[in-house]
Amino acid sequence: MVRGYGKSYGAISIITAFASGKGCALGIDLPVEVAIEFKRGLCEKNTFLDQCIAEVFTHLSMEMDYIPHLSIQSDIPASRGLKSSSAVANAVICATLDALNESLPPEDILQINAHISKRVGISVTGSLDDAAASLWGGVVFTDNWHNKILKREHFSEKVQAVLYVPEETRSSLDVHPLMDQINLYSFIMDSIFSMAYEGHIYEAMTLNGLVYASLFGYASNKITDAIIAGAKGASLSGKGSAVAALVPTPQVEDVVVAWGIDNVRVVEVRRGEVGDRTPQSGEII
Repeated sequence: MVRGYGKSYGAISIITAFASGKGCALGIDLPVEVAIEFKRGLCEKNTFLDQCIAEVFTHLSMEMDYIPHLSIQSDIPASRGLKSSSAVANAVICATLDALNESLPPEDILQINAHISKRVGISVTGSLDDAAASLWGGVVFTDNWHNKILKREHFSEKVQAVLYVPEETRSSLDVHPLMDQINLYSFIMDSIFSMAYEGHIYEAMTLNGLVYASLFGYASNKITDAIIAGAKGASLSGKGSAVAALVPTPQVEDVVVAWGIDNVRVVEVRRGEVGDRTPQSGEII
């Protein structure tokens, strides 16, 4: 019997990649922990996570003659746009590496995650931005259509993430019928992405939220209420239903009150490393 452990975190959208393929995400302190146990046998590889595990074996040129048993503990609300799928996949991949006493460059971990996410339909774009922000923390800019990490930065701003997390959920499958309409906004979202890339994170985040809230049929009042109450930026996160606001600590209570106490969480931003560092086996930065 072989055991391994992995840990990862959620993230929020700064720029959602559906329209242009270019995305930006920021890590937040919502952890997910995975314990994996391998027993001898033939894995059928039916599920998303089974395929992530199998891809690790393939990447290492190893035969997968094990059946994985997973234990997952997550603080990330699922199907709300807070990157739970990307985070769980990261943690499972790292737990698999830990069990095998192997390591991979972080870029390889991200490529496995994005490749399988897109192949099985968990993600429309592969969600490389989400996976990278989950893995590294900080702000990450990506070109998801071309599987490229464009830039990642330490996030030094003195803000907290205030999350509105309603009971309503949304699956990635709900996005597919809307893609023709979403694609009409590709040039607009390219411009908003450029704004974020050039350093105007908060302004771009808010514009992103207003565009996608309209496209996905959400009211924009949570976004505008947060800005009025003192948030520096606010957006629908991914496909929703969660809304995230980046708020200076003195204004956090004002945003919470503006949104109402129910379904609101305040979490820390994961600021990321200053400079690059490669995770060790089973580790997430």
